[in-house]
Amino acid sequence: MKKLLLFLGLLLIAISSFTQKIYIPDINFRLWLQNNYTSCMDGDSIITNCSTVINATSVNVSFYSIIDLTGIEAFTSIDTLYCENNQLTNLDVFANTALTTLNCNNNQLTNLDVSANTGLTTLDCRVNALTSLDVSTNTDLTTLKCSENPLTSLDVSSNTALTTLMCNNSPYTSSLLSSLNLSGATALTYLNCSFNSLSNLDVSANTALTTLHCDYNQLTNLDVSANTSLTDLVCYYNQLTNLDVSANTALTTLDCDYNQITNLDVSVNTALTNMYCIDNQLTNLDVSANMALTTLRCFNNQLTSLNVKNGNNTNFIYFNATNNPNLTCIQVDNAIWSSVNWIHIDIGAYFNENCPLGIVAVKEQLNILMYPNPSKGILNIEFDRLNNNATLSIIDISGKEIINDKIMSGSGLKQIDMQNLAKGVYVVKVVTEKTVKVEQLLLQ
Repeated sequence: MKKLLLFLGLLLIAISSFTQKIYIPDINFRLWLQNNYTSCMDGDSIITNCSTVINATSVNVSFYSIIDLTGIEAFTSIDTLYCENNQLTNLDVFANTALTTLNCNNNQLTNLDVSANTGLTTLDCRVNALTSLDVSTNTDLTTLKCSENPLTSLDVSSNTALTTLMCNNSPYTSSLLSSLNLSGATALTYLNCSFNSLSNLDVSANTALTTLHCDYNQLTNLDVSANTSLTDLVCYYNQLTNLDVSANTALTTLDCDYNQITNLDVSVNTALTNMYCIDNQLTNLDVSANMALTTLRCFNNQLTSLNVKNGNNTNFIYFNATNNPNLTCIQVDNAIWSSVNWIHIDIGAYFNENCPLGIVAVKEQLNILMYPNPSKGILNIEFDRLNNNATLSIIDISGKEIINDKIMSGSGLKQIDMQNLAKGVYVVKVVTEKTVKVEQLLLQ
């Protein structure tokens, strides 16, 4: 009898161990399991020692409106878990020690413990409610995306394999990063820490950086002298008064809009294609060495000198130098071409192949009023204080001179009959002994 009871007891233990189950409280996760692991479900529970569950390598339950992922601990062999765009407030992955990729972005997580997931290489926990994130044990991480969380500090000094870090926020995030430790992340190539409250950013150890976005912070200084591989530097909306990019010869994009920069030397940045420096305190800007440039936005500064004569103006896609009230002459490759193709300059400014010295004083000596513009055929050109003889030329869009006329000193008004000319864009060019005035005319 004793032997029979012992046998029955052992049998019950064996049966119990064979049918270990976890109750699945979330109806949407349960439905997903019933559809994908039918043979491993027992009513509302998952059989944890079901071979299909044990041998599973990935789980993707994204976009299923899941609130509770209880039961995911049964999948002990998965290396990939996608559970983004749900309504999770808690996520327990302590038992999922084989994970290398975890994507739980766009949920409502307030806490995330990945200390047991030491093999993680990719962690995406963007758009949650995390106030802290400890990745000190995740030394294999290469990609960390934790943007749009109310984190106030982040330490990735232990993550020596990290190449991509996105910890940027949005204008609507209440708590912002004020501390970012990158000292050990020596493999970092991409960093986006925009829309935070950083007053200091030390990237001296991150010599492999190619992309740095640190816009919308409170930086008063930015040292990128160690980041010689940088190709993309975006630092607009800070409080910078100086920016030295002399070591960054690989730069293709520089965006330092909305700072207080008074001087910007880009003479060695010959790979630059896009340059944005609007709303600063620049008085001089020379991009004549930047032959690859296709975009230049330098409006809202205090420019008195602008040299865009880089031998490749025809490659430009966009040019804007407006709202520089003290800028009169803009040095370019071809004044006629620029007058026709670049319309974003101030009324008092003009293009010239060789801007003369003392151009501000010259501007006061030669004031021209051209009207009507657009014109239907008769063009009036009114001169104020013309002290020297001048030459008037009207040039078509191909560069051909259509009209050439002399204007004697003291002349007040010149009327030009253009009624026989084809409708289109023309350039009116007035040359005096000291200066050249070029304006665009539309003939209707």
